[in-house]
Amino acid sequence: MFAVIKHLRVPVLQLARDIFDDSNVLRMLDANVIWYKTNIMHIIKRKKELLEQTKSCLSFPITI
Repeated sequence: MFAVIKHLRVPVLQLARDIFDDSNVLRMLDANVIWYKTNIMHIIKRKKELLEQTKSCLSFPITI
């Protein structure tokens, strides 16, 4: 069994290397990272807006 795993491991690593050496794939991964960062920043901004609205509705101040 170990021999089979050892035999399969090299082609899988080579395949991973081939995939990540492709600049199109790297560009696509970069685009996804930027997209996720943008969405996270939007969520944080919206959360802050909601917090500000909530604070303005309350009669006592809330410190963050």
